[in-house]
Amino acid sequence: MTISLRLTIQAISRAAALLVGGALLDRTPPRFVLGAGFVSGGASLAWLGWPGTVLTPSKTVLAGMLYGLSMGLSKAAFAICPARFFGRAHLGAIQGVLQTTNVASTAVGPLVIGVAHDAGASYSSVLLGIAVATACFGVVSLLLLQAPQRRPARAALAEVTPEPVRIVTGKSMEPERLRV
Repeated sequence: MTISLRLTIQAISRAAALLVGGALLDRTPPRFVLGAGFVSGGASLAWLGWPGTVLTPSKTVLAGMLYGLSMGLSKAAFAICPARFFGRAHLGAIQGVLQTTNVASTAVGPLVIGVAHDAGASYSSVLLGIAVATACFGVVSLLLLQAPQRRPARAALAEVTPEPVRIVTGKSMEPERLRV
């Protein structure tokens, strides 16, 4: 099996997971989608890094599907979670920090794996360590992450809507009443 076929399967799995993740985010709390993304990512890394694993074509396809599922669910959740958890007032700054962290971790990850391998660790132990950390993030997000309660838009609007202006006349400062 060529790497291009594995990446194609991963991309198809990611696209499908993005669609499913978006639909789930409309119906469930985001912690479930985010947690599932992290746990499936940990499972794909554990699948690849398990000691003694021989990567047959079917195992490679399964690892690609799991990793695509992880990336799709995570990307769908990362698009929704900042606004849901922090509001929209500083969304640009929050997204900037998240994107910078994402790019930095993508750049540093291979370096850490290479240094650990050069120091004598096997790829299996490094991948299993990253898999455990990723799965732990998923479990923590499932158990501890809570979005703040949102108020209905009408209730929020009622709090900021001013009283209607009343026209007062005469010396009594009482509102003018219609005489019948």
